[in-house]
Amino acid sequence: MKVLITGGGGQVAKVLVKQLGHKHHLTCFDKSEFDITSEESLVRGLSLTKPDVVINTAAYTAVDKAESEPDLAFDVNGEGVRKLASACNRFDCVLIHLSTDYVYDGHTEGFHSENEETNPQTVYGKSKLLGENYIQQSCKKYLIIRTSWLFSEYGNNFLKTIFKLLDTGNSVSVVNDQFGSPTSCYNLACFIDEILFTLETKLIDDIWGIYNYSDSPATNWYHFSMEIEKAMNKSTTSKIIPIPSIDYSSPADRPKNSKLSCSKILRVFGSKSRSWKGEVEVLVKKLLKGTK
Repeated sequence: MKVLITGGGGQVAKVLVKQLGHKHHLTCFDKSEFDITSEESLVRGLSLTKPDVVINTAAYTAVDKAESEPDLAFDVNGEGVRKLASACNRFDCVLIHLSTDYVYDGHTEGFHSENEETNPQTVYGKSKLLGENYIQQSCKKYLIIRTSWLFSEYGNNFLKTIFKLLDTGNSVSVVNDQFGSPTSCYNLACFIDEILFTLETKLIDDIWGIYNYSDSPATNWYHFSMEIEKAMNKSTTSKIIPIPSIDYSSPADRPKNSKLSCSKILRVFGSKSRSWKGEVEVLVKKLLKGTK
């Protein structure tokens, strides 16, 4: 299967290339090669590669900065996605688009399902929801995957930040009243591989729509950081201090509850729930080797 991956500089794209490269004919473009905000760039890239599937990982993801740069966030996450969706429809290729838990307001209890009302509270969340809406309006063959708390050895993410702070002996204050599910980019890549297999073998006819995907079990940021420290398995003078979110000031409010119900995705694709804890242990071991 011919697959084009956008956002080649990001952590998800790098993991996808690593995990899928031996199974599919991949082309991975960064922004300089494939700019989703440029119709000319989109047409040129799709004409050249003629993909069966486009996996869009390109996005404006600076959640706090988006509050002061709304035009840029909406240009990439909204208008850029609209142009990409239209181009995919024109070239008759499937669009797999990564979205976010930030499209929910995080005020409800329990797990968020795909069919509940969205109500983003941040510029980032609103821009991502706009992109989702454009896809549904402009693209016939699409899968939107809402995911949360991504981590890997690439780029900047919560796990790497906590690891660095603990490894240098710093104390860390982490909020304990924001709940969700960490998601390994490797587990996400494995699931996307299952989607590609389904598309290739045509096991299911009508799969288009929105899906939630995150690893299990649900937790909070404090307990996530405790698992990171546990995986480091060494003496340290650092301390992880639990704090309420009211004591953590940031331009963009984080959802109090971003737990995602993944029952739809598990049912439709026959996937199994994957745990993030084992992936934390694997990644921490890699990072420890890199510091020696």
